[in-house]
Amino acid sequence: MLTLATTLFLAAWGGASDTQAKAQNAVGQRVIYEMNVGSFTTEGTFAAAQARLSDLQQTGIDVIWLMSVYPRGSSRSPYAVMDFADVNSAYGTVDDLKHFVAAAHLLGMKVVLDWVPNHTANEHPWRTAHPTWFNGKHSYPDISDLNYDNADMKAEMNSIMKSWIDRCDIDGFRFDFVSNTKPSYWLATNQELKDYAAGKGKDELILLAEIDTSDNLRFSNKTNQIGFTHDYAWWLQESVLRKGIAKNGHVATLKQNLQKFVNDSKTLGLTRMVYLTNHDQNFNDGGATLTDMYGDYRYALTVLAFTFYGMPLLYNGQEIGGNQKLDYFNDTKINWNKADDDMLSLVKQLAKLKHTLSALNDEADVEILDVSDANVLAYTRRQGNSSITVALNFGNAQADVTIGGITWTIPAYGYQWDTDGATAIHTPLATTFDHACYTLAGVKVAEPLSKGIYIRDGRKFLMR
Repeated sequence: MLTLATTLFLAAWGGASDTQAKAQNAVGQRVIYEMNVGSFTTEGTFAAAQARLSDLQQTGIDVIWLMSVYPRGSSRSPYAVMDFADVNSAYGTVDDLKHFVAAAHLLGMKVVLDWVPNHTANEHPWRTAHPTWFNGKHSYPDISDLNYDNADMKAEMNSIMKSWIDRCDIDGFRFDFVSNTKPSYWLATNQELKDYAAGKGKDELILLAEIDTSDNLRFSNKTNQIGFTHDYAWWLQESVLRKGIAKNGHVATLKQNLQKFVNDSKTLGLTRMVYLTNHDQNFNDGGATLTDMYGDYRYALTVLAFTFYGMPLLYNGQEIGGNQKLDYFNDTKINWNKADDDMLSLVKQLAKLKHTLSALNDEADVEILDVSDANVLAYTRRQGNSSITVALNFGNAQADVTIGGITWTIPAYGYQWDTDGATAIHTPLATTFDHACYTLAGVKVAEPLSKGIYIRDGRKFLMR
């Protein structure tokens, strides 16, 4: 009996949309999503975002990181916080946030709050009530840095974090600008938060640090057992992908840097969060869309982010192309009507693979392969009996490479992966599809009944 092994099979997956509690995907096989509540919907509220949670669940999201939701100072930056214990009234109320988290939990998703430990808005009431809580240094004109030599300030910050666990059942925190704080503080605080969450019946607490610990070993679990569960793969995104491969396509250098990334990561004792963009990349310093940063490489690099090593991040609308610059000071709305369906289909396929294939566990073994074409990056991931082989073509012409004794034909800027008998071959197309099935000669056929390669909706699939 023939098996139709195709991207169409994967793309058909959507996930349930009812309100019954869903099983959570295994730690190490999750996808995280950075949501700016104010941009995510036209209304820009917790309630409106809650109504669209099933869309994220169907896309394959497991963890929602809410960008800073607190009242803002006069600069309107969400990172110039006026009150860590309240929410921006434009988004709703604390009860609305509580309902949002509860609804996410019913769909099997976790929610983490952005936490800004380094600074407050200049107008924060603490500046007058507790001047010794600040050290007088200003990173930017609109903010004042907190003094981590002050025990009362640290105790108050920790108390407020625990209150969010109590009030809204938060599953963890993303810590902003960690590199400007002290490792000794995090060593004590991370353990205090984990113990507190465990006492409340939580099986885990996600603690994501905005820092690349491979460059800041004093914050790593290897060096000091600091206790963060995840960090940023900052160097990988900024230096290797954005300034390296996306600018010149030098695959030989990419291979060397990817191997260094894996080697470094294995020594740190935490999971790396891998990303192509986030709120800083998208908006700061003039802003840049996914196309601005990566051009025709953006599809292959999306495959890399999901399949090479670590936990993949999607930023606010990236699943439909990431081609808007979103001003998070003014909560620019995502235009959901202008979607790259090709990217959305790809993201759903990759999320499904991440969830179901243990070879894509965040820290599963990876082997970079030698292939004959200098424009092709190929690698295999393995864990136990599970494996996946991926090939990415960073050239502007079709590539033919031999992997495991089989010739792979990969379109320009395209990709191919093979796992458990399912082969996906893809080239990005911007067109309208009729969903019909064609031979490689362009002849329209009914559902294929013989072995060979066919095309539907711009994607090749293999009938075995």
